[in-house]
Amino acid sequence: MKTKISYIVLSLLIANCGSPSSIEEPDIPIDLPEDTIPEEIFIEEEVIVEETVEDTVPDNRPPQSATDEYLERQNTSVLTFNNFWPAVFDGTLLPSDRSINQSRVGKLEVKPNAGYSTIALFDFDLRDDNGYSRCGHGKCLVDIISQFYPGVGVQAISTADYLLDGDAYLANLPSNYREDILLENEGFKTRGLASDYLTMISFFAQPNNGKAKIYTTSSSVGSPYTKDSLNAEYVEDEYGLINRVVWKFYDSLAGQRPFDSSMYEVADYLENNKESLNGLVVSSVENTVTDANGDVIECFDPNPNPDLYEYGWTPECGSMEDVVFLTGKFASNWLLVGWAGDYDVIGFPGKYYEDHIVYVRGNPIDSSTSFSTPIVAALAAKIVDTNPELKAQDVKTIILNSSDIEEMSSFLNFNEDTGESTFEKVKVPIVNWDSAISCATSLSCLNN
Repeated sequence: MKTKISYIVLSLLIANCGSPSSIEEPDIPIDLPEDTIPEEIFIEEEVIVEETVEDTVPDNRPPQSATDEYLERQNTSVLTFNNFWPAVFDGTLLPSDRSINQSRVGKLEVKPNAGYSTIALFDFDLRDDNGYSRCGHGKCLVDIISQFYPGVGVQAISTADYLLDGDAYLANLPSNYREDILLENEGFKTRGLASDYLTMISFFAQPNNGKAKIYTTSSSVGSPYTKDSLNAEYVEDEYGLINRVVWKFYDSLAGQRPFDSSMYEVADYLENNKESLNGLVVSSVENTVTDANGDVIECFDPNPNPDLYEYGWTPECGSMEDVVFLTGKFASNWLLVGWAGDYDVIGFPGKYYEDHIVYVRGNPIDSSTSFSTPIVAALAAKIVDTNPELKAQDVKTIILNSSDIEEMSSFLNFNEDTGESTFEKVKVPIVNWDSAISCATSLSCLNN
């Protein structure tokens, strides 16, 4: 492509017979002889210069040769569920160019002691120091797991560093190139927003000596519902028309409801393959979701106010957990975690979720669901190592059934006029570590 670039320089002509008020007259020394005063002062006009140059970065992207060079370096054979996870941790699959150029921490591994399981974890910040004199969010999760179950292994991954590519750094190449190849290799029809859960499937696809596998995260990934995305065949992004962030109607426990298509397809895959995958997801529940008035709302309301939102969805919701628990797909193998204090809890998502959540009283860092979740993940791994014959859904059942049921307060809203908060009383299961380990051996609570 050729581009013509024009440089235009304005000329200025000032005559001694007068000048516009917007242009100051030249400062002429008062003792200058009259016969030396010029009729006019002329600043030489610069002409328009036209130059033709070769574009090297059309539309702010590198030339096609850079794309070809990048693609030649990609080993797409590792972009399958069986191969992806081990390729990351044995170094066969390198992080994306963007990750390398920005010196990001894309993975972290703690080797297990003999006979111990390995917990998989995905998170966005695996740095030792997040810049505020504290471990990065993901590194904190790793440290808590090691604290509560010393000897267990951890393989943590920042998915964006391995499945998302270089955005504008890469020529004519969608930022989700690797993710798209993995989805294509595994026969998925939809694209986008599923990458974190593709790594989960890859970890579950590993043999692990026949034992159940534990995958944990304290990051919720999803797409907000919008009218424009509903029933759309394609949604346009900076690279053109692609079928990302498309919502369609599917069967749910509350009738036909719209869900993000890519997440629904992943949930459907997990449900259809849960026996062979034999994996348990331990993830944090949202701390609090509030509406414009500051009132706590459930992520799904079976009788929604149409003036607030459609189909029961709030704008803040639309995560994989919502797809799982509202459709029931893979719900038997997914456990939510909330935080509990002495009298109150954080994270109470309501109907369709309440039978799949457990609470941890306190954690080593703060009163959040994020740092309570790795404690339950550590407990799940210890249960597996205590009784390797247990299936993943059995591990979830043991954690729930061995918990202590307590009445707690759950925050509803805050009245700015009165300065008072409103709470409701709820009965919730609080993790009992010792009872869970005992039940892993005796199985006494498994069928409660």
